[in-house]
Amino acid sequence: MSLNLVFDRPVSADHTVQFTSSNATVFPVPAVMHFQPGTTSIPVAVTPNQVTSDTTVTITAVSGNSTKTVNTTVHPLVIQTFSASATEIIGGSRPVITVAMNLPRVENTQITLVANSNLVTIPSSLSIPGRSNDSTPPSVTFELITLAATNQTSVTITAAMPAALGGGTKTLTITILPVALASVSLQKQQCDLTKDCPSTISGTLTLNGAAPVGGLTIQLSSDRPQSATVSPSSVLIAQGQSTGAFSVAIPQAAALGNVQITAQAGSGSSKSTTLALTKTFLGVESLTLSSGSTQGGTPIVGTVTVRQYVVSGNGPQVQTPVTPTQSQVNVTVSISGSGLSQQLSLNVPAGQSNGTFNYTPPSTAATESRNLMAFANSVTGGDGVGRTATLTVNPATFNAFTLSENNVQGGKVVTGTIQMSGPVPFSNSVTVTSSDQAAASNINTQFASNSPNGTVTVQTSANVTNPTTVTLTASFAGQTSTAQLTVTRPSTLSGISFPSNRLLSGVPTTLRIDLDGPAPNGGATIFLTGGPGSVVPVQPQVTIPAGQSSASVAVTPVNVPNPTLGNVVASFGNNQSKFVQVTVESPAIDICNASPSNVTGGSTINCTVTLLNSGMVAPEGGIRLNIQNSNPAIISLPQTITIPAGQNSTSLQITTQQVTQNTDVNLALSLPNQGFSRHFTLTP
Repeated sequence: MSLNLVFDRPVSADHTVQFTSSNATVFPVPAVMHFQPGTTSIPVAVTPNQVTSDTTVTITAVSGNSTKTVNTTVHPLVIQTFSASATEIIGGSRPVITVAMNLPRVENTQITLVANSNLVTIPSSLSIPGRSNDSTPPSVTFELITLAATNQTSVTITAAMPAALGGGTKTLTITILPVALASVSLQKQQCDLTKDCPSTISGTLTLNGAAPVGGLTIQLSSDRPQSATVSPSSVLIAQGQSTGAFSVAIPQAAALGNVQITAQAGSGSSKSTTLALTKTFLGVESLTLSSGSTQGGTPIVGTVTVRQYVVSGNGPQVQTPVTPTQSQVNVTVSISGSGLSQQLSLNVPAGQSNGTFNYTPPSTAATESRNLMAFANSVTGGDGVGRTATLTVNPATFNAFTLSENNVQGGKVVTGTIQMSGPVPFSNSVTVTSSDQAAASNINTQFASNSPNGTVTVQTSANVTNPTTVTLTASFAGQTSTAQLTVTRPSTLSGISFPSNRLLSGVPTTLRIDLDGPAPNGGATIFLTGGPGSVVPVQPQVTIPAGQSSASVAVTPVNVPNPTLGNVVASFGNNQSKFVQVTVESPAIDICNASPSNVTGGSTINCTVTLLNSGMVAPEGGIRLNIQNSNPAIISLPQTITIPAGQNSTSLQITTQQVTQNTDVNLALSLPNQGFSRHFTLTP
């Protein structure tokens, strides 16, 4: 090392500087140094001596009246680092050892090495090179030669400084492990017995280092020798080698499952590997439903996904999502639950991996569960893989319960409609009850097969005297729906009548039929009869419209030579009837009886047409008579004449033409099948 001496200006002449050291033994310095004129600075070489501990020394420089001091610490020279690239090694390996000093030294430093075991080979000494111009601490490395150990052994190596430099030491411990079996491996870890499994599979034994002197013997075994046989049963790995070979034979009768191959090196730990003996097939990977819950009678769609599977001792596992392309796969879907057993089948086409099916669960009266399992039919011998799904089947619910009419007269049969959200199991699965059996009973329900709609019939009672509201309750699967029905007293036939008890044959009249209340919905049908050969013929029936209490029918009595009794009977409902009796007589009509028979032509005849039947008048609608004359050229008449209702006569005006001689004219008035005439003579 050197001291650097610096002047504040160049010296002008030969200059002398005196040096002193506070510890010249450790740090000797020159007593006097001379400097040439012009010198501004100069290094002063010094060499401190070895110390056993840190020592501080003061150096003093005196130039004339100027004095300068500097303090420096002298450190002892020691081994700073004594290390290995690995301190735990397998016998036979060669770690790198590093020895480094803490300080540079001009001279070489000899380091002595000593080991406490013959398992390592080391140099007896190392020379640490000196450095005069480099302040970097020097170091040296070497390769440690080791031997194989039968047991784990710790080796201590000691590095010592020369005695002249204090004799300090540094130790390094290396742990040498014995050679052991690191792994056992197979060329194939999985063999598919259906396609690519060879009869022999090669295997490799690997040590964690080179085999020791005499080699290392490895014992081999198989836990299923009937399916995989190891050969040979023991392998000697030669000295210096780290691997050995063996083989596993697979017989044709090998069974599916995992085989464990175990290797044992002496009393050391064992290593094993697993050989999976498998079989590949196409099976069902998943079964999914378009809905996990549906209503009986409502279809759902199921989807089956087919994949390639591998069966081994640990059960089936998906190998790869391979889409089957060689041929179609036939899949069976088994359905069970609630006493039901059913099977569906579908084909997944070649080139596809998914197939679908439709399933319509039968209608049910309670919530039920269906278990669906899909499996590929090509899989046999217990290798089939089923995939399941659960379907909840719910009963249908009420959509509507309606009646054809909600207000009826007692005695009528009322119909209704029940609309469900889906079909029901049986035709009579839905029951309907009445809150008042006295007013509405004999209820019948009927559902067609696989139909969500049913019909209801309800018999109402004709004995209801006051309006009665009945609640009809439809029940199914714990659900109810109601409809209201009001039953009122039925109207009865109160009477039938003609405007008069005397009727004129050939003259239309009306027969009136009366109820004591309004006709029910749909009207009231009244049956009429006049009896065989009746002089009062009537139509067989008449309907009184709903809400009305009477109806009239037209009746035209037949011609009779003499007054004749006629009867009409009206019937309605249960044994209700009414009777009316009338006398039918032929009408007697007088035509202008008060007018003269000889009339001057060109004059007007004003006369009267009279109903001569005693005490009778024309009925409602009047008596309409047709008029004819024998000479319309000279006499003008209307085509008809009517005796007004409630009257027994009417006026008739006859207009005549002039004549040149007496001319006879006949005037005729007629009813159906009846005629009346009058003769006139027109004079000039």
